[in-house]
Amino acid sequence: MCSICIVLSPCRAVTQSTEAARGRRARVVRYRFGEYLLDTQRYALWDQNTWTPLRPKIFAVLLYLIRHRDRVVSKTELLEHIWPAQFIGDGSLNACLMAVRKALRDTGQTQRYIQTLRGHGYRFVAPVHEEADAALAPQPVMPYEAPVAPPVPLTPPAHVRTPVGLPDAERRHLTVLHGALADADRLAEQLDPETFREVVQVYHQTCRAVMPRFGGYVARHQEASVLVYFGYPQAHDGAAQHAARAGLALLAAWKSVQARLAQEIGLHIAVCVGIDTGLVVVDEAHDEAPHPPLAVGHAPHRAGLIQAFASPDTVVISAATHRLVEGALRCVSLGQQTLRGLAQPLTLYRVLPETVLERGLAIPTSRILTPLVGREAEMALLLTRWTQVKAGFGQVVLLCGEPGIGKSRLVAALQARVAQEPHACLEGRCTLYDQHTAWSPLTTALQRFLQWHLHAPAAAPRATLEEVVHLYGLPPATTVPGLALLLGSDLSDEPYDLPLLDPEHQRRQILAALLALLTAVARRQPLVFILEDVHWGDPSTLELLARLVDAGPTAAIYTLVTCRPPWQP
Repeated sequence: MCSICIVLSPCRAVTQSTEAARGRRARVVRYRFGEYLLDTQRYALWDQNTWTPLRPKIFAVLLYLIRHRDRVVSKTELLEHIWPAQFIGDGSLNACLMAVRKALRDTGQTQRYIQTLRGHGYRFVAPVHEEADAALAPQPVMPYEAPVAPPVPLTPPAHVRTPVGLPDAERRHLTVLHGALADADRLAEQLDPETFREVVQVYHQTCRAVMPRFGGYVARHQEASVLVYFGYPQAHDGAAQHAARAGLALLAAWKSVQARLAQEIGLHIAVCVGIDTGLVVVDEAHDEAPHPPLAVGHAPHRAGLIQAFASPDTVVISAATHRLVEGALRCVSLGQQTLRGLAQPLTLYRVLPETVLERGLAIPTSRILTPLVGREAEMALLLTRWTQVKAGFGQVVLLCGEPGIGKSRLVAALQARVAQEPHACLEGRCTLYDQHTAWSPLTTALQRFLQWHLHAPAAAPRATLEEVVHLYGLPPATTVPGLALLLGSDLSDEPYDLPLLDPEHQRRQILAALLALLTAVARRQPLVFILEDVHWGDPSTLELLARLVDAGPTAAIYTLVTCRPPWQP
């Protein structure tokens, strides 16, 4: 086979306990509590009449709390044991706890199974009955009929005061976007109330159309502004980047509205966006909640102050957010600014719109990359595969690992090692907010390829496509239309005046043109085709990937793919 999967695990020595456990069978235990049974062999939860498989991290959190039910388990302890040797924020743990409670139908208000102690941690409070190896006979599992005692409440320490009648809440890191119409007070005075109402409604509609694409949770609409949470209710890495890109997308979507409003009412109505990231206390998400969640902390307040400072039609972020987007987006420092109501000045940055060459790629920064430690074996394997590609035998390598474990860092190290050798590179990245857009990573990857390797202007796509087809000896009658469909170019005139095709025929034409181009490039020199985060890949992109895998060693293409578990090709 010409393909291989490298599963990345934390770089650390095998512990003595792991060595001692080798060679003997692991102890299998089932835990019964309430109407549930947790099976450590099936990694599943039994609920009276059905098995529910649990994702690895969710299962690990529940199992750890059950095994340490005699005491309170802190957040730090959970993070160290569930995500060892990884830099994971509270958001991932909070998301796992929410998933555990959802599986147990245990809301943060009832807390029948997992009790939260503010500032201390969590404790599993339901009575548990253990069944070890001898009890595990291969027979159908029946619901446990023993009488179940009521959960034993855990009394908080004397100095911990639990508010009465308040909704349950949790501490978590959140990125907050505050977007508003510029000079809203002046507009309200200047415009007729009905006209101002229509402008506000159009702005709210634009926000509701843009924010969900980037995972934004629109928490509150005010008269001429919106407050959006990123990383809520489901925590995820990259929330700050999604927020910044959502701000840029809002400005782009507002441009067409701006032009129409300028014609109708004769005013240039701008939008200002402020973003901050920090620790907040936010209501837990419940279907029964009567009101939208309220995040309380510095981040929502500062996001509003940053928005008020921002110039019209700009996105301004705090230093805390900038640390999370650096390397992914270009930013310009605005220096330290004193904002109304804050005792200390804040360092602010303006986010610049992405260009085609930058979209989805790492942007050079002043930050020094950490040395690549503990990945000698993986690096040696990647270089061995590169040697085979240079000999004309195509290779496919899948790097699989949890977020933050170093997949992209390993890809960057390989790129640095082969940078001085003759090769072509086509690099794309799948994203959460484009996973339902066909060919999204390949569209930007092809645009970058044309501009990098042919120095072609973006304003002349047809001439560029004809040049690349001629350069690589491809038939223009079939290749140019397929690539033009991918880039959205107009070929309605001679000699490409083709009939309208249904979406399926268009997809096939694009797929054939891409495969022909990649193969033709690889005939001239080795081609490194990098596709990151394919767990967010759209079906069309994944089909191209499958075709490359099937092609195997027939072309000198080094297909390097990254993903997160449990995704599999």
